[in-house]
Amino acid sequence: MVRSEAAKRGFDPEKIGTISMSAGSHLATLLATSALTPAYEKVDELDDVPCHINWAITGAIAYAVTDGIGVPNTRNGQAVDAKLDSIFKFDEKTAPMCMFHGSDDPYSPMASTLVYRELRKRKVPAELHLFADRQHGFWGQDGKGDKATAYDNWFDRAHEFLAQMGFLGELPPEEDLMKRYANDFHDPAKYVKEELWPKGKMPDVQANQCTPYLEWYIPSNLTTKAIQIIYSGGAYNGNAPDGFEVAPVRRFLNEKGMAVVVMKYRTPRPAAPLAKHTTAWQDLQRCIRIVRSKAAEKGLDPNRIGIMGSSAGGHLTLMGVTSSRSRSYWNIDDIDKLPCNVQWGVGIYPAYSLTDGIDRENTTGGNDDSARPVPEFAFDPDTCPMVFIHGDSDGWAAMNSVKTWEQMRRMGVTSDLHTLAKRYHCFQRKASPGTGSYTWIGRIWEFMNHKGFNK
Repeated sequence: MVRSEAAKRGFDPEKIGTISMSAGSHLATLLATSALTPAYEKVDELDDVPCHINWAITGAIAYAVTDGIGVPNTRNGQAVDAKLDSIFKFDEKTAPMCMFHGSDDPYSPMASTLVYRELRKRKVPAELHLFADRQHGFWGQDGKGDKATAYDNWFDRAHEFLAQMGFLGELPPEEDLMKRYANDFHDPAKYVKEELWPKGKMPDVQANQCTPYLEWYIPSNLTTKAIQIIYSGGAYNGNAPDGFEVAPVRRFLNEKGMAVVVMKYRTPRPAAPLAKHTTAWQDLQRCIRIVRSKAAEKGLDPNRIGIMGSSAGGHLTLMGVTSSRSRSYWNIDDIDKLPCNVQWGVGIYPAYSLTDGIDRENTTGGNDDSARPVPEFAFDPDTCPMVFIHGDSDGWAAMNSVKTWEQMRRMGVTSDLHTLAKRYHCFQRKASPGTGSYTWIGRIWEFMNHKGFNK
């Protein structure tokens, strides 16, 4: 009926979407994936008009996984044999979707992650927004201002999805991230640069690698005792401490009042038999220990440290988050007696994280069941919460983030996750205002708000 009336009322009959919650989201998913399957016998000529939709925005899809048809998921949607209900056909009219779900919802978020995987298999643009610790009804929140959390602003994410997809009109020109965050907010008198290793004590020295170091950036207006360590990607062949993957977030957090430590780790890759990440992982564990050892003297909290990296740096972050009980080098001094676990991680389009993309783009897009988290991720008892942000169209696939999020949830570690429709690797370098690729840094602060890391 809407499609038949749209044009005569001045609307576009191919810009029809739905927004719904819970059981309504089950219905919306049917509309988005199965429009070519008739739900009733034709009654008049109106039923010759196509009934597909052009997008669906769903919150907490219910009744979609086989261990929860008509009821909350009896096994949390994570049993090996839990699959999407076969009622969803994913036909050729399947529409782009923007899905929201709380990680603690009894109507399991696996419904949303499994739908997302099917959309990815068919290269249908989609966004997935998962919220740590939230149950059914996350959309009832109404946080405001600088203390808002990701689920408080969920409708903004939906609007950004519609903008990115072009449903709201032509996108404005993309803007350069480095130009948007060009000003520093740290106290120059407190800036310190220091090497990570004492002279002659660095493990697994490689003649062609750069010298690793860390830099302290303490804000002029310190409002939290938390510390964020940041480093870039670069395929483990290089890394750029002053580049677009580091400097804008450093400046953003410094302006918020948070101390930032920037790390340059050893690259290019070490020679075999060492793994591509071995020396970088050593540098990260050493960096965390140095930061922990000096935090108190700088008025900071040694037990409130987070790490952040992009691409290969995202893989390195996952090493730091999941495997801090694994020793990457032998102790060289008293600093190495300190633990190197962290309290949170920020993973921006992590690469090399699934077995179908150990050292390249994901050959199956991470979608196949055989694509699992790589064996170097120990997922030990110190594994901490993360926020993941990933482009939906990234060749270093968004499933790197999604499947890691799923594994952490199985362990009871709840995290935030955001994928961005039609966006590729390095989605943030240039982005159009009004899209998630433009506002993405805010997801980091919202995650910290919810978890209380920035108190």
